[in-house]
Amino acid sequence: MSEGAASEVVSADAARFGSRLAGLHLPPSQRRVVRYIVANPQDAALLTSTALAERIGVSQATVTRVAVALGFAGFAELRAELRRVLYDAPPVSGVQPAVQAAIGHLQTLQSMLDDPAPLDHAVELLASSRPLPIVALRISAPLGLHFTYRLTRCHPDVRPIDRGDSVGADRLATAVHDGATALLCVNLPRHAAETIGLLHSARKHGLRIVMLTDSAMAPGADLADVVFAVPVGTRLIFDSHAAPTVLASILVDGIADALGRTGQEKLEALEEMATEWGAFLDA
Repeated sequence: MSEGAASEVVSADAARFGSRLAGLHLPPSQRRVVRYIVANPQDAALLTSTALAERIGVSQATVTRVAVALGFAGFAELRAELRRVLYDAPPVSGVQPAVQAAIGHLQTLQSMLDDPAPLDHAVELLASSRPLPIVALRISAPLGLHFTYRLTRCHPDVRPIDRGDSVGADRLATAVHDGATALLCVNLPRHAAETIGLLHSARKHGLRIVMLTDSAMAPGADLADVVFAVPVGTRLIFDSHAAPTVLASILVDGIADALGRTGQEKLEALEEMATEWGAFLDA
């Protein structure tokens, strides 16, 4: 094999191995290990698990858990694989790969929306529910807040549920009592266990469920009437939610349109009050 051909094989192996690492859903401490290995493959291939842990600032056990998550018996086996495919390959550095991954996820979302039927169905369910409960716990809470803030400007009654304990259960029960017919659930990794209990309760009370998640196989997806499986970025310490956030804005836009004159009148009234208060610095 020529030197050029051999280099191409090594680079291809390195790319596949890097994708395998970056595709893991891991706790933040373990993700720091993955990020370091992807960015510094030559160094990682020469270090012991103890030395690698000290360099990154994590425990040796954390390094071992990453190796096991990848299917290796321990770090020594992972290091052997690194030496095989990565030692002579150029390291991946910087945050540009994370941006490129987000672009790819947006392209995936674009393809998903080629079929407008799921979006139309979700909009119909959510726009007609009064009140509209929004379940979004833990890491999903910020996107739930995104929905809540925007929808309260056009929807007559939005009920955020950001707790999975008895308080959250009470909020859901109250929404059902007050006439809710559907529920919006944001269920992104790492998927909160308490979300599933709320979804079972919603189903028991006859609510239709629209879920924004990262995979059709995500926990609780089987309980939903409409599932939007939108990929999240895993190349940084915490997941990036670029594509889910764009879909959230698209859903809000559709709901606002579906509410018609009622939603528009509320938007205009709030805008007039904001102008009177001088709420915004821009025109």
